[in-house]
Amino acid sequence: AHDICRPPELSLHVNAGDRNDQDSCLGCNPDVDRYGWTPVSIGSECTTAAQRKGVCNLDGSDLKCNPNQCFIDTVIRNAGESPFSNPCQICDPQVSPTVWTPVGNYEGSGGANPAICINGQPHEACYINQELVNVGDARTDNPCQICDPQQDLFTWSPITEAGHSCDLP
Repeated sequence: AHDICRPPELSLHVNAGDRNDQDSCLGCNPDVDRYGWTPVSIGSECTTAAQRKGVCNLDGSDLKCNPNQCFIDTVIRNAGESPFSNPCQICDPQVSPTVWTPVGNYEGSGGANPAICINGQPHEACYINQELVNVGDARTDNPCQICDPQQDLFTWSPITEAGHSCDLP
């Protein structure tokens, strides 16, 4: 087996696995083509001409570096997408195009079950006035306001429960 390629536009050889400086979705694979560049696998890490990280994916019939995608768990993911099992991790190709990136501490996750994110893990709580508050806990100076992540993760929410004493005029 050969371990170098010699693409026609270069006067020197390149080593197996080296990437094309102009298109990082092309690489040297002498087992396929010793005299040219070979497309790398879909989902391979790449860098655009503007030095943005991404993954190689098809754009029509061409393999291109997409800086708005990740390749995680053998699936192409769009930037900002979260795994179903953990809304506190996202695809952020500029951090890593191949592993989930934790959402920042004390930021909120979206979705059907909003949560406060701490160290990449969801916590059913609110984050009010720079403090974690348990779901259902009432505000000390206004018992008609509670932590209700379904309404708001970051501020006190009115009690909406029918028949509660806060409903009285």
